[in-house]
Amino acid sequence: EDMVPYLFDLKQKFTQYQLYNVLGMKSAFSVRIYELMKSYSFRHTITFELDELKKLLMVEDVKSYNRFPDFRRKVLEKAQLEINELTDINIEFEPIKTGRKVTSIKFIIEEKFKNSRKRIRTSNEKRRL
Repeated sequence: EDMVPYLFDLKQKFTQYQLYNVLGMKSAFSVRIYELMKSYSFRHTITFELDELKKLLMVEDVKSYNRFPDFRRKVLEKAQLEINELTDINIEFEPIKTGRKVTSIKFIIEEKFKNSRKRIRTSNEKRRL
């Protein structure tokens, strides 16, 4: 009885994705970033403060990720490569600087169109054809 409210509310407060999208990933960061991006994919862009993103990835206390170039190379670029190669979305990221320091990361999220799924054409596209 205690779990019933949680079970019926699963579709609203949780992100759903196909397991095969993450099975081939080698990096735990790739899986976590994929989950984050999938939950915000309806927005197409999302910006995280750098400290907030590190906290979400649970690396805020890891010394080897204190410098942004290391964090970008070891976490963000690896995750981007795996996500774009293995999943149903493509992501790109842009560092946002305040002065010379990177303070935020803007992610651009784009859903891939699969061959089996037909893309609906807009009226402008139909006129051009």
